[in-house]
Amino acid sequence: MQTKDAVITLEGVLAGRHDSNIDETLNMYQVSADRWWSSLYKVIEGLAVMSRLANNRHQQLGCDFEDRPLDWDHVEV
Repeated sequence: MQTKDAVITLEGVLAGRHDSNIDETLNMYQVSADRWWSSLYKVIEGLAVMSRLANNRHQQLGCDFEDRPLDWDHVEV
């Protein structure tokens, strides 16, 4: 249920239904809108990568990452 609520909220954010609330909060914390949107994009992009990795986990089981850490900024699927 929480995932469904999160998706509905994200859809509202992307549709612009929360712009005034977002602008107020950004102004309160002195964060630029460009920085916020960039951060949101990176979070969504990270979730997409994690989803692809989960969907392909049977292929990932054969990979050995113990010798090197995963660099989530440059993951290739």
